[in-house]
Amino acid sequence: MPEFRSMGRVNGVIKLIDMEGFTNEYLAVDEVKLTIWTLSDNLSEWEEGPVCSVGDIWASDEFVAMGLPRLRPMCPVLSMVDEDVVCVVMTEVEIEESDVTDFDDEGNKLKFKAQYVLDIDVRRKRVLSITQRHIESMGDLIPDLIACEFTAYSELSKGMQAMVEGNEGEESTKRMKVK
Repeated sequence: MPEFRSMGRVNGVIKLIDMEGFTNEYLAVDEVKLTIWTLSDNLSEWEEGPVCSVGDIWASDEFVAMGLPRLRPMCPVLSMVDEDVVCVVMTEVEIEESDVTDFDDEGNKLKFKAQYVLDIDVRRKRVLSITQRHIESMGDLIPDLIACEFTAYSELSKGMQAMVEGNEGEESTKRMKVK
């Protein structure tokens, strides 16, 4: 998926998150809009859902309280359990100027300062959480984020026992029984 759009299944419904204006070089970053689209039940059309601009994110009390720089979000990922929540990444880089005196010099270099992962409630235009992530190379600039949900596993009571049994004859196939 490109850095400005992704799809997923949220509570059994197919959704798309699109950062409208992300690729428009003439649009100010704060005007880029995160829009959640929902595929209709008959799979025939997309319905527009909540919209939040980057400016709304930057103006949220939570974002301001953290004192973060105003960075361009990218790599949006939908929450699997909350239809209004999107996770985005913001990367802070600094350009280190070098003294180019020889044609073999590479010139200016990027210095990675920090990367932030934000959970955003698009409908309420609020930042729910911010996590700082350390990056060391250009390969880390665009992270491989995937939506996942672990609550089903954490909700198992102590009275329920899960047992994994090997299937006779085929070691690679396993079956789970819940007693």
